[in-house]
Amino acid sequence: MSERLTLDAIRPLVAHQSVSGRYLMVTYRCPVSGQQVQARWQGAQSSGFVSSMSAAAQQTMWYEVRRQANLLVRSFVGTGAMGRVAQTAVNSALASAPSHSGTGRHTLSAREVERGLVEAFQSVSTQFAWDPGSSRWVHGSAAAQLLGPLDRLLHSNPLQTRYDRLLVARMLVEIAGSDGQIESAESDYLGEVIDPELGSLEALRSRPPVTMAELGEASPGGTRVSMLAIATVMALTDEELESEESTLLVHFAKGLGLSAAQAVEARDSAQTWLLEQALERMVTWGGHDDHAREQLVALGDRIGLSRQAVERIEARWQRRTQG
Repeated sequence: MSERLTLDAIRPLVAHQSVSGRYLMVTYRCPVSGQQVQARWQGAQSSGFVSSMSAAAQQTMWYEVRRQANLLVRSFVGTGAMGRVAQTAVNSALASAPSHSGTGRHTLSAREVERGLVEAFQSVSTQFAWDPGSSRWVHGSAAAQLLGPLDRLLHSNPLQTRYDRLLVARMLVEIAGSDGQIESAESDYLGEVIDPELGSLEALRSRPPVTMAELGEASPGGTRVSMLAIATVMALTDEELESEESTLLVHFAKGLGLSAAQAVEARDSAQTWLLEQALERMVTWGGHDDHAREQLVALGDRIGLSRQAVERIEARWQRRTQG
């Protein structure tokens, strides 16, 4: 795990935490701006995307990249959507959790709380940036220059309404089922990242395809670029872009009324984000050597990036993260 995503690095941000049953509610506070961000985390259940993966698969680099994509998407269409989880909604969710007495196995253990502090932060991490000068996390508003392209886009243009979030949820479901079926792992993934308040996966799948007219009612401006970028991240998380997925993304871009330049911005920011996630893990786990670079180039090729583009992303990431 990157040193930036350890408990030691994140704990200084924790202004408040509370546990109710299997839920952990955390408030993170920027040490520079004082900006506060709330997140909610639920202890692992017996089923789901993560638990369905083998222990060996969970150690692979791409599994970690997909896990970060899971957290990124969840922060926009999930229960922690960009800090917009109102306290009343959180209290309601906590209150609805089954209460148990006597045994500790129905509440979070100390180790689970520590894990929850890290993973809850990951679900809202697009709002923060790592400052290499002070070796600490700060809110994006305090260090916008430290954010990557996708983080800057999403930070500046969050999903503004429930309608926007519902549209993105439907877009994600369509991408997952673009080959005619949604596999078990994809179903579990969608179930984890989409807020149940937007509808169950079965309900979302039963709806007709998103129309141009529906896309045209999304919040105007950069929010629409963010929506396409999130959908593109979903499409690329299997390390390739199928023709059906590409066709859907073109349909979404047209319906959202995006220019060619805006569509390219959404695609490039998604590709760059995925490559940077892989790069950070390669450097952290194995060092920055020829083998790591060739792995990165191979990954870039699978998601539509040339070697030259990969090398530019690599260089810019180093400049941004090393100060």
